[in-house]
Amino acid sequence: VYDPEGDRMLIFGGRYRAAASGPYKVYNDVWALDLETLEWQQIATTGSAPSGRSSVAGAYNPLTKELVLFGGNSSTSGLSFAPLDDVWALNLATGAWREIAAAGPKPPARLFHSAALDPTTGRLFVHGGGGAGAFQGPFMTDLWSVDTATGEWTEENPGTASAPMGRIHASLTYDAKQKRVLMFAG
Repeated sequence: VYDPEGDRMLIFGGRYRAAASGPYKVYNDVWALDLETLEWQQIATTGSAPSGRSSVAGAYNPLTKELVLFGGNSSTSGLSFAPLDDVWALNLATGAWREIAAAGPKPPARLFHSAALDPTTGRLFVHGGGGAGAFQGPFMTDLWSVDTATGEWTEENPGTASAPMGRIHASLTYDAKQKRVLMFAG
């Protein structure tokens, strides 16, 4: 995620294993790459943090100066997935985590999805991805948004016949001028 206030790239979590097989270690740390000096620095965080995960999607919220994250995969296995459906926000000034509890219905757990944030409303949009069978499909076609202040989810395209086909690893961005979500590939 790009943080324009600090002119840095932010990353959260991920997984690693030293050997060619065996369990992965999943991480829940946050790092920033200074785009001027190209130096990495770990961001110190406080409070209850999201569990370790990989394949999470997120965006920067300029209204609250937060890194906002949704979902991901908590599995340590290279043969199966454990999709998640939680939303977290990290205050980049204080390093404090807060979970954004869902108010009402929410999207199914997922990984390999895409996210973009509307900088005028603070709504995080989440599209596509997959569940426990993410490599084989079916791939999700839904588009949801969550109000990061209230935790209220809205399904943006329920029953829409013209929705793009399901996919993983798409690129998603928000066009604030035209007030629309743009997606590419996947």
